[in-house]
Amino acid sequence: MQTIRLDSSAHGSYSLQVVGEDSYQYEIKQVINYDDEQMEKFREDGLTADLILEDNNPHDRGYAVRVDIDHRTVGYLSRPDARKYRAGLAQNNLKNVTGTCYAVVSGRYNDEKEDMLFGVWLDLNVDSLVILSQPVLSKRMAQKAKPTSIPKTETKPFVQTIVEAWNKGLTEKIILIIMALATLVFVFQIFSEIVSK
Repeated sequence: MQTIRLDSSAHGSYSLQVVGEDSYQYEIKQVINYDDEQMEKFREDGLTADLILEDNNPHDRGYAVRVDIDHRTVGYLSRPDARKYRAGLAQNNLKNVTGTCYAVVSGRYNDEKEDMLFGVWLDLNVDSLVILSQPVLSKRMAQKAKPTSIPKTETKPFVQTIVEAWNKGLTEKIILIIMALATLVFVFQIFSEIVSK
C-alpha cells in the first residue's frame, strides 16, 4: 500500500479530533510511554499518525478511517470527517493509500474518573486536503533517521590548541589542567612498567 504525506492548511492547529479514543486508552499510553506521573495535564507533540482506510469495518463499511500511531490503533476519524477525507483522496485519484500527518496526544483528569483520559488531535484539514510527496516523519523518527557523520575539523598544532584554550576562560583552564594531569598519570604508569621490567 502506498503511503502519502498529508499537509494541513492550518499548520500546527491540531484541530481535527480523533473519535473513539476512549476504547484505546491503553494503546495511547503505550505510544506516549505514559507512566502514571501525577500531573494535571499532559501533552505530547511531534507524533505521526497513519490514516488507514478500513473498507470492511462493520460499523461504517466503505467509509471508516482508522488512526494509528506507532503501529497502534488510537481511534478513528468521525463519520463526517472520514467521508470528507475519502472524498479528498478521490479528488486526487488516490485509492488504497495510507495517509500520514502530524498528531498530538493530550490528556487531563476527568472528575468522574481517577485515570487521566487521553485524546488525539491531527494537524489535518479534511475540507481542503493537500497531498505532499514524502511521508511525514515524527520527531522521534526524524531523530533516528538523521545521518551520523563526524564533522570535519582542522587539525591545529598541540601547543596552539593549549594556548587558545588557556586564553578562553576558567572552565577551559580547569579542563586543560585535568587533561594535563591525566596525561602525566598515563606517562608515569608507562614509565613505572618499563622500570619494573
